[in-house]
Amino acid sequence: MKKVILIIFAIIFILLNFTSCIISDPEKQKEYVKNMQDKHQQYLLDHFDENEKTFNEIVNNFIQYYDDYKMYDSVEIFSARHDDYHYYVVRTWIYPNGTTHDFFSSPISNNIIEAELSKIFLDKNDYRSNSTPKSNTKKYSRMFFSIENENEIYFNFRDWDISLIYSISGELAPLENDSHISAHEEYKINDNWYIRYYLINR
Repeated sequence: MKKVILIIFAIIFILLNFTSCIISDPEKQKEYVKNMQDKHQQYLLDHFDENEKTFNEIVNNFIQYYDDYKMYDSVEIFSARHDDYHYYVVRTWIYPNGTTHDFFSSPISNNIIEAELSKIFLDKNDYRSNSTPKSNTKKYSRMFFSIENENEIYFNFRDWDISLIYSISGELAPLENDSHISAHEEYKINDNWYIRYYLINR
């Protein structure tokens, strides 16, 4: 029994040291992010190619009706985990308070049907009965837009530090001065769409 306990502690020690190396060593940070890119990029490109029309409809609608949302600090689209709302919602924030609305009653939903949206965002079938997402669900958890950066619209995963980003100008703001990001890689899909992979300081 003592040997088993010692082995467990040794494994924990090794894992903690490995994580520490990733966080502190710039080369390890870059390698970690590059491995993430190698692992996920083909799926992300295929998924984008399959659903490009819907992604473009969402961002074009948002840009078209931007005046309806520019008074808010941020805007999100996501699938609600509660029975209180319709399943897809828009949440608008004037910090620290947020207000939630049915997505399909918003102008952002023009020309978009739920079956198309459920190919991009988590839907009710992607959640367990306790409202947590099922493992390995390869869909985005939300769209996010912040008034602090009016050029970029983000589609984020819940469990991966990866974003699909629409850039209105065609260029992304640099992250070199962001203290929350240890390393990142970017891939340009076309004139406006990017994939960005992160290592975030937590």
